[in-house]
Amino acid sequence: MGKNQHGRKLLPSSVDLIVLAMTVEIKFVELCGTYKRIHEVDLIPPPDMDSDLLRWRQMRVRHKCKRCKSGVIAMDAEGGPMLYKDRMPMCGSCGRSRGDYRHTAAEEISVRNVAEWTVLVDGNLRKQTIDINAPVNWVT
Repeated sequence: MGKNQHGRKLLPSSVDLIVLAMTVEIKFVELCGTYKRIHEVDLIPPPDMDSDLLRWRQMRVRHKCKRCKSGVIAMDAEGGPMLYKDRMPMCGSCGRSRGDYRHTAAEEISVRNVAEWTVLVDGNLRKQTIDINAPVNWVT
């Protein structure tokens, strides 16, 4: 049997990926509210986004605090995440626990796809010109 045969091996998440997934959730919720306010109907993502949305949500559920089930991480005075000694974020609600900060390779790709789609739809709602063909250089 080969290593990571089905791509489901859980890898440790970086602080950047944890914060990206949390920020996408915040922006996605804002986008849904803005869309409903402007169009007076709920935002329905295209069917080709279903698998990305499912993987992104699964990662967010795994990242939520095991004690209080909050998905918010604590922030310091400079706006960065407050970290434990092992450099992982602490819970923003209870401050004592944290989630399982791991992800699959497919979830990492999905969170970036959902982020790009959210920015694109939000830009179109606000009548901003967004070059869909412009390359996005993700820092890894």
